[in-house]
Amino acid sequence: MKPFGAFLMRSRRNAGILAFAFALLPILNWLSIIITLLVTLRKGAQEGVWILSCTLLPLCVLAFTVGRLAVIYNMLIPILVVWGLALVLRSTHNWASVLLIGAGVGVIAIVVLHSYIANIDAWWQHKMLSYLQQLSVGINVDTMQQKQTILHLSKIATGLQIAVLLLMNLLWLLLARCWQAILYNPGALRGELQAIRIPRWVSVVLLLVLVMVLLIKQPLLIDLLPVLLLPFMLAGLSLFHFIIAVRKMHWLWLFVFYIALLFAFPYIGMALVLLALVDSGLNLRQRYRARS
Repeated sequence: MKPFGAFLMRSRRNAGILAFAFALLPILNWLSIIITLLVTLRKGAQEGVWILSCTLLPLCVLAFTVGRLAVIYNMLIPILVVWGLALVLRSTHNWASVLLIGAGVGVIAIVVLHSYIANIDAWWQHKMLSYLQQLSVGINVDTMQQKQTILHLSKIATGLQIAVLLLMNLLWLLLARCWQAILYNPGALRGELQAIRIPRWVSVVLLLVLVMVLLIKQPLLIDLLPVLLLPFMLAGLSLFHFIIAVRKMHWLWLFVFYIALLFAFPYIGMALVLLALVDSGLNLRQRYRARS
């Protein structure tokens, strides 16, 4: 990692050529995004935009030759969003700000999609049912139960898709920031990731949205929930890592926790959200340090 990173950062030409080359490869095109983010985090927007153009050029050609809307929605827009988040992280050095701005962009995207596609729940139901019919050919499945599941999923399908794209963007940014830390500031990333705390006013907004969802069940508000809950889930995960670190607990605790998260995601995820809400109001890290 270090020699390759040092070669990239040596000149704009090195980074640009490799970003362009990786962008041409379907399996390794994510590396071009990581290179773009690394240069942006280290050298700023002016240098990063050159590497960004090298990354986007093959995708723009692909958008106009193969599938314009699919490439723009699934690749071009996410890359531009994560590049903007890299600028936020460079200027603030605060992952909570990155999470909140990313969630804000996700909320805007959901609102736009709801206004662009009339009755988007029915649109998702049609897509999922057609996929289920193709999947059930020759296979014995309980179609009634599957249809009930699709009916529930369609209400948050847009929010889930945007949340997954946002999570993918954050993973790209995390890998780039980790690479930067390895090259220039070893050990700094751990402290950043263990200090993520959502501001109190954001917690109040989330609670108000949850109350409105329970009272009026407005489809748009329901669809916003996956994106709104994602920053709190990650902030709760940050606090959990902080607790493990300061109490010097064995790494097996983390291993067991992630296994539980994998197999019981809805329950563990909501526990992390509740933990983040409590931390937002009480600042548990500060209280722990004061008590220590």
